[in-house]
Amino acid sequence: MVFHARIAQEDPAGPFDVDDVAADLVAKLVRRHPHVFGTAEVADADGVNRQWDAIKREEKQRESVLDGVPLAMGALARAQKVASRAERSGLAAVAPAPTPGAPGVPGDLGARLLALVQEARAAGPDAEGELRRATAVWERDLRAAEQG
Repeated sequence: MVFHARIAQEDPAGPFDVDDVAADLVAKLVRRHPHVFGTAEVADADGVNRQWDAIKREEKQRESVLDGVPLAMGALARAQKVASRAERSGLAAVAPAPTPGAPGVPGDLGARLLALVQEARAAGPDAEGELRRATAVWERDLRAAEQG
């Protein structure tokens, strides 16, 4: 951030510096936390999340709570992000639509994978981290089997 701000100081079209960046961050924090810095009242953490989502949706002029989730994210990380936003907005009860299964794969593999992501999210662990951990254990076992 400091490096980019330093370079931007020399931009004749739109210069800014570290002080400008810091001022923008402070303004954003104040704007998005009216229950702390203003007169808004919320009952609990869910109220804070709903308020945050509403303010952010208005600022960014988003039509959906899912707008802004990058399509380029890995499938597992993206599913977790969508599940998180769905839960925070009260849409978590909406069941995923079935997707066509891959040839030779019984049932709807994509829907089953998505259900596992939702299960992990509900239980608390990070599905990405859990998959990495399980893969590392399996890899260790495979390497041991290679050694005989």
